[in-house]
Amino acid sequence: MKKITLSILSIVLLIGLNACSNRYESNKSAANSDEQGDKVVKEKDVREMVWMQLSLEQNEWIDGT
Repeated sequence: MKKITLSILSIVLLIGLNACSNRYESNKSAANSDEQGDKVVKEKDVREMVWMQLSLEQNEWIDGT
């Protein structure tokens, strides 16, 4: 009886571990990193647009590039 219970428990745990594995996560993370790269480029574009709209006085007041 103990052997059957342990066998069923171990099978259930193995199936659970397999379901929770991130085997397919590598494909998703690659897609997410591409999307994040696009977001960074867009943020830089927005920052550059805002920087260009500032007056010379405001540009001098702000430290940085």
